[in-house]
Amino acid sequence: MARAARFLLDTNVWSYAADEAMLPDMLQACRNKRVVFMVAPASVTEARELGNPEIRKRILTVMTHGRWTRLMPDAYLEAQEIKAAILSLRPQWASAEREFKDFNKVRYDWLRRNGGFWERARKDIQLPPTDESLRGQIENRLARQEVRDIRDMFRGRNQSGGLTHLQSVTIAPNGSISGMTAVDYWRLTSSYILLKELQIYASPYREWLDCEVDIHALSADMKDFENMWFRELRPEQVKRQWLRGSMEFLQRWHKSSDGSPVDSQLTSHLIDADYFVTADKNFAKCVERIHAEAPFVTGKPLKISAGRNGINDLITFIRSVA
Repeated sequence: MARAARFLLDTNVWSYAADEAMLPDMLQACRNKRVVFMVAPASVTEARELGNPEIRKRILTVMTHGRWTRLMPDAYLEAQEIKAAILSLRPQWASAEREFKDFNKVRYDWLRRNGGFWERARKDIQLPPTDESLRGQIENRLARQEVRDIRDMFRGRNQSGGLTHLQSVTIAPNGSISGMTAVDYWRLTSSYILLKELQIYASPYREWLDCEVDIHALSADMKDFENMWFRELRPEQVKRQWLRGSMEFLQRWHKSSDGSPVDSQLTSHLIDADYFVTADKNFAKCVERIHAEAPFVTGKPLKISAGRNGINDLITFIRSVA
C-alpha cells in the first residue's frame, strides 16, 4: 500500500483555513488516510504571538486539531542529527554519564496528547514561565536572533550571487579556520549558531544534546571541531543544517520580514514532507530552489492563492495526487 502524501502547511495556510471556517473541508480532504497534513511547532508559536485573542484562538483551534501530524520542534530534530554525526565522527566526545531524565521529561511534553504543549496551545493557556511552558517561545526568539546575528556577521562581505547553485555557495571564513580560504556557506553559519548556543546552559539545542554529548570536551578542542565540521561532515549527515543554511542564503536576496526566521525553521522540516504549501511567493521560490538543488530529497513547493481560494487550490491539488 502506498504511503500517504505528506503536506507541510505554512502558517498562512492555517490562517486562511481558520479565517474561512474551512476546517471541515480540510478534514474531508484527508479522511481517506491517503493524505497527511503536518503542523510544525514554529507555526503554532507564531500564531500564539498574535495580539487579537479571537483571531489567535480561531487559528490555534485549527492548527492543534488532533487529526494532523504534529511534528517535533526543529531544534529537537536538528539536535538529533548533530548528535548522531558527532558520536559517529568523534565518539570520544560521548558523555561518560548519560542522564536522560530531563531529556525524556521535555520530550514527553511535546509528544503527549493531553496536558502538553499542544493542549496548552489549543486552549491558549499561558503558564508561569518554565522551560517546558515557554520552550516554543524560546526557540522562536532564538531563531529571530540567529537571523540578525548572521546578517551582522556577513554584513559588507562579498558573497556569491543569488543564482549560484546551492551546493556551490561558499564564503571566506575570516581566516579563522586553518588552511581554508573558502568554506560552504551552510557550514559556517551552522557552526556559528551551534557553538553560540552550546555556551548557553538553557539553550534548547544544548538541552537536547548534552544528555549524550560531552559539551565541555567538544568546546575544549575547537581545532578538532573545525576539522570535523568543515572537512569531514557530509551534508547528508546534517540535512537540516544544510536546509537552514540554504534558506538563510536565499533570504539574503529577498526582502525579509518578521516571518523570515519562522521560514527558516519551517525549512528544517522539508525532509519530513512531500509537499510544502504556502501562499508566500518568495518562500515558494526559495523552496523550489532548494528542492531542485539539494543533495538529498526534499518536499516540493505548492504555491496557492490567498484566502478561501487558496484552501480550494490545495484541496483540488490533493484530489489530483491522492
